[in-house]
Amino acid sequence: MNKKLQKRIMQMALFLMLAITTDSWGQIVPDANGVLYVKKGAAGNGSSWTNALGEVGDALKAARELTAGAVSQIWVAGGTYYPLYRPDNLSGANPLDRNNSFLLVKNVKVYGGFAGIETQLSQRDLTLTANASILSGDYNNNDIINGNGSTLAITNNDENAYHVVMSLGVNASNPITNSTVLDGFTIRGGNANMTGTVMPIGTTKYVGNSIAGGMYNYFSSPIISNIVIIGNVGEQRG
Repeated sequence: MNKKLQKRIMQMALFLMLAITTDSWGQIVPDANGVLYVKKGAAGNGSSWTNALGEVGDALKAARELTAGAVSQIWVAGGTYYPLYRPDNLSGANPLDRNNSFLLVKNVKVYGGFAGIETQLSQRDLTLTANASILSGDYNNNDIINGNGSTLAITNNDENAYHVVMSLGVNASNPITNSTVLDGFTIRGGNANMTGTVMPIGTTKYVGNSIAGGMYNYFSSPIISNIVIIGNVGEQRG
């Protein structure tokens, strides 16, 4: 096979893959109450537990990009989820980019800790280990944590995401408020060890640096409840 034909075939394969992805993305829909469902490993359109999305990152992306208000809640079953998208570039996924983060969406409530069969939020059992919904920046799942307090040391985290969760308001006049909720998750594996990088998100510009490996808030005051934040690094403060 000559190189020109081989290149053409590769281009056609890439086009088909993008077309399939675009078509699938257009099918993401919440249920009648505005809820998107997420269950690790699923491959549905998010409209129910039996037709759940497979990734939290895709659910947040859909909540941001679908018609405003179409998604009011995201329900997440137990499992470990890694951030897929950079907050300054939601157009494509690089699953190992250290700039990836779970970017909260204004007025959207995200709940974890489900078994994947519930029909009411009150039916969650957050005490069950199997229901633990984990948002992790530790892509290799190999962090080693030793000591505590002043002796705390975390190693094997060079590849980790800088900030696992981010909540970014535009400015003091247009913040993220308590109508945004994150409830029922463990946040772990952030390693905020970069310095001085200014990243634009629409009209918002934030400095993603050595602050807050677990969760980074900028003009933001969401409700954070039933949350465990563990095993994150922020070299300045968190």
